[in-house]
Parts: sequence; C-alpha cells; structure tokens
Amino acid sequence: MSHLETYWVAVPDWVSPDLLTEYRSFLDPEEQQTYDRYRVDFKKIEFLTGRVLLKKLLGHKLRLPSEEIRFVRNDYGKLFLQTERQPELFFNLTHTDRLIACVLSSWDGVGIDMERIKRAPYEVMDQVFLPEEIDWIQSQPTPNMKERAFFLLWTRKEAVMKAEGLGFSLPPKTFTVPRTWGEVTDHRYKYFISRLSLPESDALCSVVLTRHKSVESHGLSCSFHRLTVEQLYGLERG
Repeated sequence: MSHLETYWVAVPDWVSPDLLTEYRSFLDPEEQQTYDRYRVDFKKIEFLTGRVLLKKLLGHKLRLPSEEIRFVRNDYGKLFLQTERQPELFFNLTHTDRLIACVLSSWDGVGIDMERIKRAPYEVMDQVFLPEEIDWIQSQPTPNMKERAFFLLWTRKEAVMKAEGLGFSLPPKTFTVPRTWGEVTDHRYKYFISRLSLPESDALCSVVLTRHKSVESHGLSCSFHRLTVEQLYGLERG
C-alpha cells in the first residue's frame, strides 16, 4: 500500500445495539467483556463499530475471515495485529460521538484522531496547549475559525500521542504541532487533515505518520473514504 487509507462511519441515532446483535460474533472474549461493561448504548455502538470496521478492512487486505482477526495491546492500549511474524499492516482507530474512523498503513507509527466541530472546551487549553498555540487559537478572527483552530491542534496532538503508542502518558504540552492547514511535514511527522461534512455537523480528522527512513523514499498521500452503516452492517432503516 503506497499511501495511507482512512475510513470513517457516522452512526445515525436510529441504530441501536439490538440491531447489531449478530455482529457480536466479531468480538473475541476479551472484547465482549469490554462491550458489556459499557453502560450507555452509544458507547457500545462505537466500540462494536470500531472493531467491525477494522476487522472487515484488515480481513479484506490480508485475505482472512474478518472474525479471525485478533488484536494485542501495548502497555498504553494501542492495538496491533496478533501475528507470529512481522505485521504486514498497521492501523489506528478513533471514535467520538457516534463517529468512528480508522487508518491503515504499511508503516508503523501511525495515529488518528477525530472530533466534531462544536463548542470547544477552551477551559482546558492551559492543560494541553503551549502558550504560542493558545495565542494562535485566540488570534483567529471569527468564533468559527477559532473553534476550527482549536480542533486542528487538538486532533493533531492526540494523533501524535497515538502514533507514538503512548497515549496521554506523552504529555501534550511537551511537544508542538504545525498550525497550518493541509498536508504538513515537520522534523518528525507527516500530518494530514480532512474536514468531514455531515448533515448535522462537521468534524475534523487528523492522521499522523512518523517519518521512518522507509517512509522518506515514498511519495506519501492519505485518502479519506466514508462508509455508511448500511454498507458496513447491511442495515436497512425500518
């Protein structure tokens, strides 16, 4: 795979866990326990949809039955393929507010984060952004541009933490991310950003890849593909 492939799904409100019961077979015993621990329906749906999306895509790429795809975690919760040999594919997963996305990569060190563009929690900026990042957000000329700037940096920082496989054990104030839109490269990462249009709101999705030597020799791009729940689950709205 010469580029990164990102797939995303927006789950409508009419989709309930009861409609997805047969897809619990995609979950291994540990994943079923995680699913059962969620106390609210939309969290169950996000978790299950993330696993179904990943396993269908990886199964197709690896020519394996989707139900046979198994994952292992590192100490910080990042998922990898469970395999006895060097993995052929790497991936990362994100979900928020009934949006689920994953990225597939031929290279390790890939991360993804996605957030709906809505009221930004500006009260946490001091905890996650450096002073120059806060100044840039505050300098935006309109409220909408200010919110977009907030979520640009937010999603890029989370994607970096996930690309490193460290999550929030890598403090977000220990590094900075580019403050320009589009595809950007700095000394450590290649960044991609996409605005995902939805009927009820938009979202920003950031993808980050560590700049390995093997990556440097390739012209790198990232494609974004939307799937519907009808395509993923074969559902029809009653």
